[in-house]
Order: sequence, then C-alpha cells, then structure tokens
Amino acid sequence: MNLMDGSKLNFLVETALLGHGLVSVKDEEILSLWPEGVKLAWVEEGRVRVGTIEDFIPARKEAEERKKPYHPAANACFDRLSLGLSSKIQLESLISNIKVAQAITDNR
Repeated sequence: MNLMDGSKLNFLVETALLGHGLVSVKDEEILSLWPEGVKLAWVEEGRVRVGTIEDFIPARKEAEERKKPYHPAANACFDRLSLGLSSKIQLESLISNIKVAQAITDNR
C-alpha cells in the first residue's frame, strides 16, 4: 500500500485492541515484545495516523487518561476473570499475526 508521503508498506496493524482492549498489559511490556519496524494505524484527534509503536504509546496513554476506550467493560471483565491473562493472550496473538503477515509479504 502507498502512504500519502509516498512510502510503501506491506501491511498496517489496526490498534483498537492495543489502544483500548489490553487493559492489564503495561506499555513497557508491549514495547519489549513488539516486532521492530512494524507500522500501526490509529485515529488521533479525528485524523488517521501511521507510525511506530513508540509513536502510538502516547496516544494510548492519552486515551486511558481521558477515559475514552472503545470497549473497556467486556475486556476489563475478561481480565478480572482470567487474572490478567486475557490481555496477555490477546497481545501474544496479535504479535503472532504480525509475524505471519511479515512472512507472507516477505515471500511475495
């Protein structure tokens, strides 16, 4: 896909889950596990942004501070019931999907 700045990407990671769903996973854990160079897309102040996980984390924090999550009730409930494992499993699944997308696009 071509971005507005002329750069090309094979795929983007959608961030609703990262920004508003992984309620018991800390930013530091996400940063430590995130594959290098993977770009994400998110909405910030009504505009679509594309950037790195390091660019995205401040937007995640701001949404938490403003209490603007998309679907916190269900995820918070699952997290309580699973003692926080639900969010960790979702993060591992997301990272696994990124690795599959990288492998597919690298072999084109």
